[in-house]
Amino acid sequence: MTRNTSSFPKRKVVIFSTIVICCSILMALALCEFVLRYKERSGQAPELLDPGLIKYDRNLGWKLTPRWRGNHQHRDFLVSYQTNRYGFRGEFTPPGDHNGRRIAFLGDSFTFGFGVNDHETFINRLNEKAPEEHYFNFAVPGYSTDQQYLLLRRRVFNFRPDVVVLVTYLGNDLFDNLLPFPLQANQGKPYYKLSGNRLVLRNSPVSTAVKSKEQTALDLHQVVMGETPPLRRGLFGLLEKMKLFQMAKRIFHSDNKNLFPLFDTRFQPALKVYEALLDQMVIQCRRNNSELLVILMPGRSLVENPGSQSAQFQEYLRGKIIEQCKRLHIRLMDLALHLKTVHMNTGKNLYFPNDGHMNALGHMVTANYIRDRM
Repeated sequence: MTRNTSSFPKRKVVIFSTIVICCSILMALALCEFVLRYKERSGQAPELLDPGLIKYDRNLGWKLTPRWRGNHQHRDFLVSYQTNRYGFRGEFTPPGDHNGRRIAFLGDSFTFGFGVNDHETFINRLNEKAPEEHYFNFAVPGYSTDQQYLLLRRRVFNFRPDVVVLVTYLGNDLFDNLLPFPLQANQGKPYYKLSGNRLVLRNSPVSTAVKSKEQTALDLHQVVMGETPPLRRGLFGLLEKMKLFQMAKRIFHSDNKNLFPLFDTRFQPALKVYEALLDQMVIQCRRNNSELLVILMPGRSLVENPGSQSAQFQEYLRGKIIEQCKRLHIRLMDLALHLKTVHMNTGKNLYFPNDGHMNALGHMVTANYIRDRM
């Protein structure tokens, strides 16, 4: 019986080839991981906002510094802002200096116009196209509905607006209403709690205490989903840190699960406080001969990535706020649906790709929409 010695060299060749192929794949994956990390680091230019725009306020948490001028640099833009003598963006005419209708906007950084120059904000474009009316920009970056309500009572009615426009950002306004610190800022703020049907103001005057570790660790995902991503160790933990794994997860992970039943239970406190604030705003507006109007401002995901978790919770809140405004007989402009429709029909980007705020085109589309319906 003879042994076939030729099979041994063949087996060695197969083993060697397999090792070479595996090493080549690993090297290719490592190279891809290096390129992805390098691209991310090189694209993450530091965000630079000239100091002094924001200052502490014991009643509101913070406010804008009057007569401030400075630049804001980001990966997506380089723009300049300036505030007037009252501490807001844009030109303000005192009562009696303008005979037309006066419309006051309350909002956050989207309404303020983060990422665009003074002349590019949708409120400035409204003023350019409607000289018989005057639009006031009372927006302050980071403000939620509770601070906007307090600002309305303290400052806005001094300018005798005919219409008060509450621009509600669907991304975090309703969640920040429940918190002593906003999710995306470190400054403390006043907030309201419901005692029966009565709003009770808390953290006022606003403490200068530092945001705790627990509050800093709280993020939008936990607030929305009620879960903390598990800490994985070993091989799974290493995989989840890899950019390649994260990219593959985004590609193959389905976001199409209906999350509305979860939101029905999780969002009730936020919706109740928001509706109570709306009700109080209506009362204050009637006392000051003004009308309250609500505009729904969407985040980028709702416009560009329908079906994602972020888009779903915004869509849920959008529907609930529409119902609330009907109950309270408040006029509403559904800017969220409009921007989503414009993006779907034209394919044009209305938001900055990294910063997430509206770009100059988004502000122009917003101004045209409001002007046609105002």
